[in-house]
Amino acid sequence: MTLQRELEEHSKTSEFMEESLKLAIAEMLAIEQDNRNLTRAEFAVEADISPGDIYKILNTKRNLTLKSIAKYCASLGVRPNLTFIKIETGKEVRLFSNKFDEYITS
Repeated sequence: MTLQRELEEHSKTSEFMEESLKLAIAEMLAIEQDNRNLTRAEFAVEADISPGDIYKILNTKRNLTLKSIAKYCASLGVRPNLTFIKIETGKEVRLFSNKFDEYITS
């Protein structure tokens, strides 16, 4: 099996998906901290996250709940947007009708 094929197979595992989600959240928090020109301690206060948890999240050492993700997003004024992609086809799975999509994006 080639390395490319092994990577493709690994990307289908729940472990890979979990780490990808952790990295995406860590990246969002790091970008928000940078955009706001805040120290980690200042950012922790603004995001309503303990400094220890900020460290764990940014280093993907903390397993986040949907509740904690929603809390952090609300305190930072950002809305999470989760996209589902079919592994076999690479096509996006639509969860809402176009009418609803237009409503929430306007």
